[in-house]
Amino acid sequence: IFCNNFSKHVFENNLIKSRIEMALLKGIKIDIIVQANPESLDLIKQIQQWAENKLPIRFLVDTKNLVSICPVNFAVMDGTGYRFEPNKEKQEAHVCMNDPKRSAMLEDAFYKLFSLLN
Repeated sequence: IFCNNFSKHVFENNLIKSRIEMALLKGIKIDIIVQANPESLDLIKQIQQWAENKLPIRFLVDTKNLVSICPVNFAVMDGTGYRFEPNKEKQEAHVCMNDPKRSAMLEDAFYKLFSLLN
């Protein structure tokens, strides 16, 4: 997940938390980059607990403004699906659940950004 501010509107609900936990317990790796000050502080605390318990989740915040200039938000799921917001300020997204080529391109971009911040 590459997002602007980890907004409460999107991430602060019990369904999201339970789905994330279910995925982690199945061994599904989740990596998150937040471009600005995160809003969902309760979920961040939960993520830290999951990470301490050795579940496969990593969370980075761009505190040095290295990637926050990117105008987009996106997420890649299972290597084949993605959600892409071309303008992070509008929160309007393109979603595709079966496009391995574009998903791979977004995933590659994500991990380049992740390595820059890590």
